[in-house]
Amino acid sequence: MNAIEWEDPPFSNIVTRNSKWQRVTKELQRYPGQWAKVAVGVSSNAKYYLRRAYGLETEAVRNYDFKSGRYDIYARWPESK
Repeated sequence: MNAIEWEDPPFSNIVTRNSKWQRVTKELQRYPGQWAKVAVGVSSNAKYYLRRAYGLETEAVRNYDFKSGRYDIYARWPESK
């Protein structure tokens, strides 16, 4: 490579996913202490990611299709003490 090529990197799923959760977190901050279903049919590990990355209180509830091993994720912004 003889010259510098200036260009933006391609967008990845990580960027898209983070943007989604940032929007969800902002919406939850508007209603502290109120639960909302934020994901359907995902791994239960999503609740740990949302806790660690965004400071949300989270719960995972097994989806109605018990064979799938998937969960619905509920989250809320913590109430001020």
